[in-house]
Amino acid sequence: MDHVTAVVHALQSGLAPEAFLVAPGGSVSAPFRDRLRGAIVALEEKQIVAPVTVGVPAAAGGYESGLAIDLVDPDTQPAVLDRYLAQLCMEELFLLPAVYQFLMERYSTSGEVWRRLREAGYQRQ
Repeated sequence: MDHVTAVVHALQSGLAPEAFLVAPGGSVSAPFRDRLRGAIVALEEKQIVAPVTVGVPAAAGGYESGLAIDLVDPDTQPAVLDRYLAQLCMEELFLLPAVYQFLMERYSTSGEVWRRLREAGYQRQ
């Protein structure tokens, strides 16, 4: 999630996708991670997001062979409390062609991963 956030922020800012990464396709730089954690704390204080209890299932990640993503701790990604604001933010991001293309590629890839998981028997009763 940190990786996606870093790339989207770079694209939104008119920078190269790897501007906040240690290397292209790599982990998030320490300064960006610190800024991101600060933003999360500020959003928690405003009750826009809330910390997730450790041990609660988190979103799946990292199933693609060779995919370089930075999952610091998927069980601590904050839960969004203000869904309306979150939707408005996503709509604004999707208006930017570079961000739209990047997110749609990620969405497409995740759909393929979930298809393969279901075919392999994931979540069958």
